[in-house]
Amino acid sequence: MTSEKISVNVSSEVLAKIDLLVEDGFYSNRSDFVNQALDEKLNGEKPTLDKLLDIHDIVADAFTDRPWCLGVITIDKRMLLKAKERGKKLRIGGFGVLYISRDITLDLVKETVEKITGSFKIYASKEIEQYLKNLK
Repeated sequence: MTSEKISVNVSSEVLAKIDLLVEDGFYSNRSDFVNQALDEKLNGEKPTLDKLLDIHDIVADAFTDRPWCLGVITIDKRMLLKAKERGKKLRIGGFGVLYISRDITLDLVKETVEKITGSFKIYASKEIEQYLKNLK
């Protein structure tokens, strides 16, 4: 699984408490504490997340030109050629990682991708990555 680095500001008091737990061996380091805390919080939000995912899946099913993802989505050449053949432009939405296959040209992306919504870490050629960031 890929990981992303984030910055979080916490008070000195909170950080001291985390450090105490780390020092006493409850967590291997600060990142371990933060990751476990986030996992616990997200598990507590599971019913809400499931409802949101259901809503987005219904929308994506109704509009096949609107792929949506929570996690990792790969856009391949076949998908873009199918959209082009149908005369449709994709609106890609979600949160996570967006991979654009290396065999896809910038021209094909321009012809077939209308918009990117949500928040993605984009893996593509530099020119495609820049173009997609400008679509947000």
